[in-house]
Amino acid sequence: MSDVDIPLGYVWLTQKGQWFSVAVATVVFWDHASTLDLEVELIWKKKVSFVQVLYLINRYGSLALFLHSLSAQMWLKGDQFTHLCNSYGKVQFWLGGATANAMQGLMIHRMFSMYRQRRRALIVVMTMLGTLILSEFIISVILSVNGTRGEGTGITLSQSLHTCQAGGTYPKWAMTSWFLSIVFDLIIVGFTLWEGVRFLREAERLSELSAATPGAHKYHFARNWSRQGILFQILMRDSLLFPFLGTLASLFNVVGWLATPIESGFAMYPIIAGTATTPILGCRLVLNLRNAYYQPFSNEIEMSMQDFNLDFLSEDDSVELRGVTSIVSRRSGRRSRADCEEAQPIPIPPLSASRSLRHGKSESSLSQRSADS
Repeated sequence: MSDVDIPLGYVWLTQKGQWFSVAVATVVFWDHASTLDLEVELIWKKKVSFVQVLYLINRYGSLALFLHSLSAQMWLKGDQFTHLCNSYGKVQFWLGGATANAMQGLMIHRMFSMYRQRRRALIVVMTMLGTLILSEFIISVILSVNGTRGEGTGITLSQSLHTCQAGGTYPKWAMTSWFLSIVFDLIIVGFTLWEGVRFLREAERLSELSAATPGAHKYHFARNWSRQGILFQILMRDSLLFPFLGTLASLFNVVGWLATPIESGFAMYPIIAGTATTPILGCRLVLNLRNAYYQPFSNEIEMSMQDFNLDFLSEDDSVELRGVTSIVSRRSGRRSRADCEEAQPIPIPPLSASRSLRHGKSESSLSQRSADS
């Protein structure tokens, strides 16, 4: 391939692509180093579980992927890289697929925990996941039988600059599995958003019931909505934002692959960036939520609200906050024993409201004792 005239723009794009790969790999390595203490505490010190296996595949599979890519790009020279181009592409393909599926598994487990492991939610998600895996398998078999999937071609631009170009021709229907992947991610986002909105509606309904007079309804609603802003931030920050970012990364990959020809090299930029988001989103979801990752959204609110000063809440507000979490917990069902053993919820410190609620009862009991004496 070195004897073929190659456009200068392609050489420039390939060089910048290698620099972009180094920058993206640096971000992934830095993310791992900055969260290593949490990983030791929340992953390595825990007993072996399915979530732990998914986390390790997602984290260390991505590290192996970038180390393999950078070592092949920097250490292999000339014809060495050209001869190993096909095997290089296969290793990258399987490592990338393993880390992506592990991230989706972590997202599914979080959504499943939010719904307190309801069977209906599990059936819907597993049906979509099975459809996605089956479609990818069928498409791969058809492309292999028809001979449309060719081997990768190594292109040597200089002794230190080379690239591996995908071979074969791909029909448009071959991208069906990619669109199914986006639909699957959107379903995960929809399930998560629905549970969060349901919780906020319970908070609003309880606020309306706690209004003593009809005229105080607007005041209670405004005060409750200001507090719900904090709850909505917790929802957006943890359980909803990460699956949504994963959906955007998949969408950019599809657009980049379809809008630009393979030989141009532009499609590799969103793919490299999407590969970096896989370990960051999956691992950060587990580490940021800590024990709340294994529990419903109502328990996540209880734990996260401990980071805020609740003294500014009035007595009715404090009672309302406890009432919302208890009502949602009762309607969602109890946790299983496995969930309780995996992650124990952190109790909310006693508030002044709880003491004020018991104040009337203590006064009555005190007066009764004095009368008896």
